[in-house]
Amino acid sequence: MSDSVEILDLLNQMEVPPQKLMGERCSQSTWENALFSELLLEPRQIDRIVLVTDPAHMPRAYLVFERFGFEVFTHPCHQFDSPVSLARSQRILREYIALAKYALAGQFWPQAQPQEAQLVARADAQLQDWQCDLVGAQ
Repeated sequence: MSDSVEILDLLNQMEVPPQKLMGERCSQSTWENALFSELLLEPRQIDRIVLVTDPAHMPRAYLVFERFGFEVFTHPCHQFDSPVSLARSQRILREYIALAKYALAGQFWPQAQPQEAQLVARADAQLQDWQCDLVGAQ
């Protein structure tokens, strides 16, 4: 949610063509990020993405984005702390807990049609209300 503008600015500095960049700035979870991304990209018939995240987060993020119908190409970005650091251990533990939570909540699989339709309608209203779409850098 808070890093989308900075990420797009960095990609612009790396000379990634602006027409290839799109994001959203309102998600508060990996699951919302995938849902909002689907709502923004589907009308443009985009279903192939490069998923950039740290290695500990990649399995959960991959499963969630795949759940929303994306063909996912992964590009892990590495943290620069020690392989045995407390911060790294905490991130890995957090991801194992989140992975289990998402699996138990059924967030890796589509829901029954009525629930899925309600979910999409609520998310689409939130995207419009909060003006979440982010094209290029602000």
